[in-house]
Amino acid sequence: VSPEMRRIIDLAQRCGALAVTAKGAMTALPCRQELE
Repeated sequence: VSPEMRRIIDLAQRCGALAVTAKGAMTALPCRQELE
């Protein structure tokens, strides 16, 4: 797996982890600042 793909997968995992811990659908999606 390329380094860029690893970075994308890592970002997707963090996004999913934050989304499932918040209430709501679209409001649960984190913004970029929350992921960093």
